Amino acid sequence: MIIRKFISFVLSGVLLVSLFKPSPVHAQSEAHVDAHVTGTGGAVASEDFHASKAGMTILDQGGNAIDAAIAVAAAQGVTRPYSGGIGGGGMMLIYLAEEDRHITIDARSVTPASFNDESYIDPTTGSIYPAAMRTSSGTSVSVPGTIKNWEVALEHYGTMSFEDVLQPAIQVAENGFIADHNFVRETNQHQDRFNLFSSTVAIYDQPRVGERIKNPDLAHTYRLIANEGADVFMKEKLLKQWFKPLMNHRSLQILIFAQ
Repeated sequence: MIIRKFISFVLSGVLLVSLFKPSPVHAQSEAHVDAHVTGTGGAVASEDFHASKAGMTILDQGGNAIDAAIAVAAAQGVTRPYSGGIGGGGMMLIYLAEEDRHITIDARSVTPASFNDESYIDPTTGSIYPAAMRTSSGTSVSVPGTIKNWEVALEHYGTMSFEDVLQPAIQVAENGFIADHNFVRETNQHQDRFNLFSSTVAIYDQPRVGERIKNPDLAHTYRLIANEGADVFMKEKLLKQWFKPLMNHRSLQILIFAQ
């Protein structure tokens, strides 16, 4: 939760970010690191130390609650990828205290336009695709809305640019964070699915508690968004990079649908 004098917000969504109750963060190094971040002019609570710090950094730089919320969400996309990320969508509810007005931004991910009741049917067998195909391949991909959500919120209700609010997350992605027990547990739960993709294994291959996790590809993507805006997220060059690991007989079609 981020509280500021004039604007407060609640942000929630699938694969975007939720307002999480504050919880201690362990294993920022081999020694315990206090999960509290201090600052003035506002308050931030999130699921992760780095995310809370990102929000406070933006507030300390003069940003408002919307600016800070997006910084928090972007940082959690690095350190808490199982709670939110830019590959999906969500909802943002904003309350403008001075106007006593509520605004909702609907940015839920959408199904490709040509998806139908036969999209999960293998035409060669007439049977439903295996579960792995339905959940971990191009067949299961929808069109994400998170980045556009952030851009609309910044343009209409924020005070800072993408370049400003994404800097904390870029630094975490480049410099890395220390895997805690919860991160390792969740990663291990998904290991079989991750093993299907070499680029994912390169980052999330059986991490150990205390190991530093870096995500240079996500840092690069954030930099592109910071420099070129949300539209770069749906341009052909970046889309092809996403779908290269998914190139089966369905993912190319979904790439076209997304464009």
